[in-house]
Amino acid sequence: MLRGLVLLLITLTAVSAQYGNLAGEDFSAPVYSYKVVKEYPHRAQAWTEGLSFVNGELYESTGPTPYNMYSSPKLGGGLAKINLSSGIVEDNIAFKDIYGEGAAHIGGVWFVLSYEESTSP
Repeated sequence: MLRGLVLLLITLTAVSAQYGNLAGEDFSAPVYSYKVVKEYPHRAQAWTEGLSFVNGELYESTGPTPYNMYSSPKLGGGLAKINLSSGIVEDNIAFKDIYGEGAAHIGGVWFVLSYEESTSP
């Protein structure tokens, strides 16, 4: 039984190698390229979890900085309104009791994901 199964697998492998894709379909993954058209300044100390554009303004949600991340408890981060031209934070709401993750603006309300706390600020 085992010998028959091994022979069947060897035969299927040989046929597959000889004939390849019989339907002629291309199953290769597409390859994309990119071109940088503009660069913007960014705070090096920010632990970016997400970026959102709301009404033409850039918002960045962050998690705890690496310094806070390795302490206990691992809490922190925030939601900041960023000046796109300068990279300067114009407004910020700190996450005090959660490990901040990505944020989404839906129906005029911000929803923030937390890592383990199962809460929102």
